[in-house]
Amino acid sequence: MALNLGVVREYHKGQVLEVFKGNKKYVVCLDGDLEGLMRDTMETDDILDALPDNVVKMHSTDDPLFGYDAKDKARVVFIIQSRLPVLKKTVKHVKNLAEKYKVPARDIRILLVPRRTLIAEHVFTVEGIKDCVGDVAELDIDLAVVDDNVMSMELDKAGEELLVDSERSVLYSIAKSIVKLMMIFGKIENIKWKGVYSDLVGKLIDQMTMEASDLLAGQSTGFHTLLLVDRMTDLTTPMVVEGTYRGILQEIFPITNNTLHPPIEILVDGQPLKEVKLNQKDPIYKALRDVGLNGIQQRLHRRAVSAQDKEDKRKELKNPTELKAFFDNLPALMQEKKCLSIHLDLYAELRKKVTSSEFRNNLDYQKQILKGEIDKEVTDAIEIMMYKEEEVPDVMRLVCLYSQCVGGLKGKLYDQWKAIMVQIYGLRMLGYWEKLERARVLVKAETGKVNLYAGLRKNLELFDANFTSSSVHSVYHGYAPIIPKLIHRIVTAPDWNRSWTALKPTLALLPGPTYPDDDVPRPPDIHEKNKTRNVLVFFIGGITHSEIAALRVLEDDLASDEDVPPLRFIIATTSIITGRAFISSLTGYKQEHCSEG
Repeated sequence: MALNLGVVREYHKGQVLEVFKGNKKYVVCLDGDLEGLMRDTMETDDILDALPDNVVKMHSTDDPLFGYDAKDKARVVFIIQSRLPVLKKTVKHVKNLAEKYKVPARDIRILLVPRRTLIAEHVFTVEGIKDCVGDVAELDIDLAVVDDNVMSMELDKAGEELLVDSERSVLYSIAKSIVKLMMIFGKIENIKWKGVYSDLVGKLIDQMTMEASDLLAGQSTGFHTLLLVDRMTDLTTPMVVEGTYRGILQEIFPITNNTLHPPIEILVDGQPLKEVKLNQKDPIYKALRDVGLNGIQQRLHRRAVSAQDKEDKRKELKNPTELKAFFDNLPALMQEKKCLSIHLDLYAELRKKVTSSEFRNNLDYQKQILKGEIDKEVTDAIEIMMYKEEEVPDVMRLVCLYSQCVGGLKGKLYDQWKAIMVQIYGLRMLGYWEKLERARVLVKAETGKVNLYAGLRKNLELFDANFTSSSVHSVYHGYAPIIPKLIHRIVTAPDWNRSWTALKPTLALLPGPTYPDDDVPRPPDIHEKNKTRNVLVFFIGGITHSEIAALRVLEDDLASDEDVPPLRFIIATTSIITGRAFISSLTGYKQEHCSEG
């Protein structure tokens, strides 16, 4: 059964329409970090018709409601997350509305996404704004459908909260969102997980499904398996420079909420293009997004030849029926040619970056580290980056990758690099360094500690210098990400219910609990041979675009394997991350270009 994720979007649309029903006037004050999540829900005609014209973001100005006219008698709706900085901003704005603009309590409403929390109740009570607000409720919107098989909670700070701050409240929201998917698509009986946070979420799901057993009883099952994995099980992959078209775009261009803002002039119909929407509505982007660097030019050439052939075919048509069919398809052809022109310009700029000596050299050093072929040239190159004062995320990304792949920085090198970073970048580096260590992204060598990456590289065949453009290794320039490779082993096992036994040596190399910790007696898998297995893979703490591409590549490869039942990966995550943004988020580093998905 092919699952339609549009059902999730429709559910969220219903939640929003319920808020803005009626003919009242509204002003919406939106938490800026919710923009991506709300955009997925709101950017449809029926929602836009119901929404107020005035939607302002809380991070845009000190007073986002500056100029609000109380005479308009518009209701003010705050849509926010239950994070302390946002709650404090909201308190300030509510007091301003009540005292400066004399807005009555009945016209102020606060909606917490995706749920009300004790910390929000405490802040509002302590700050004394409950009498200034007519209603505090929750808006049950948690998963944005960002692609045909990808959902994201758009919680960009989840990695920082979990890894650095040990703030685990997000785990409850994750478990609740998965149980909501079960309410929509049916209970998932086969659940496996790996990792500390996956273990906690898995146990919460067990508890929630027991409490909702009556609601889940008798529903058909849309998902065959749920695989829970958390970022802590693989902190190596985000440190690697991405190798797919979308991943490389994300590395070098400013992209926010799937919208690219071109740093070069791209003309469309004679007018400069201000933004490019990166979604499946763009046929060229959809064809290119998962293609590795070595295959992009060839794919673009094929699409250009195909588009030209379709246009030239018009000269051969004489039959009125064929001519009508051609002109019916003409708008789609013209849209394809327009998109092709845009991506040819983007690729030309992208190619300048990836063919530069700086990019190629850093890529070579990265490959040496990932292959385990490390010499003094690599460590010297990293130090040169430090002395050249390159961007902190770029330098620390390579330092962290090195530490992950060699089993930790040894004492002398650890002290030397830390001292250089403090000397070059200032005392702030002490805080950055400490946070990266706390997050276990930066690893210090310990006596008797085994290099786990070396074992994973061998067991999972993580690096292939002779990869093809259609190989899973193409998504990271020869490196195959750990979690997709592990998932590949699980789904290709003859009996999924007993796949853990064969994987025990590999699973032992990854941190955190494993469930089930041993093969447990289960009914035989009686899934129909030709029936598609929908596998929900939930990445806690974030997933990269190239990891998404890796799962799609594996799905395509398995489609031609007669010994493996048809399957489809449905990917869910707290957020889609990039290596640079991940480092910046963990450290608190600020820079002009550190884009998220």
